[in-house]
Amino acid sequence: IYDTYRMWGICLPAALAVSGERGAFDAWLARLITRRWDAEQHTWHDAAFLHGQIAEPEFLAQPHGLFASADIHLLRAIRSDVAGRPQEALPEYRAWLAVPAWQRSEMPELTIDRFVAWRVAALQVDHPRQ
Repeated sequence: IYDTYRMWGICLPAALAVSGERGAFDAWLARLITRRWDAEQHTWHDAAFLHGQIAEPEFLAQPHGLFASADIHLLRAIRSDVAGRPQEALPEYRAWLAVPAWQRSEMPELTIDRFVAWRVAALQVDHPRQ
């Protein structure tokens, strides 16, 4: 269930942001930050990290952090991508894809894989040497 939250709560707004609608991403993060206890606090930790309210050590130390070491790659990638730093985003997206699916989630949401594959393909076109 958590990956469904991440797809609709993080990846979809990020897709809008990289397509020119940055306000939608910021507004959605602001909303997620108010929902601390949803999805075993995963959603709050994602949003707080992306919004800059917590740093990596706090993110990695979250109470239900079984997949946090993989999640951090996706979140670093999204943060860099949305901020217009593709040279930082691309290796992080690739690092997330390199983690076996069973080490990323109990029940992987394949649309997140598709989102990441889309971003890797788009960023490779713009920055082929990375």
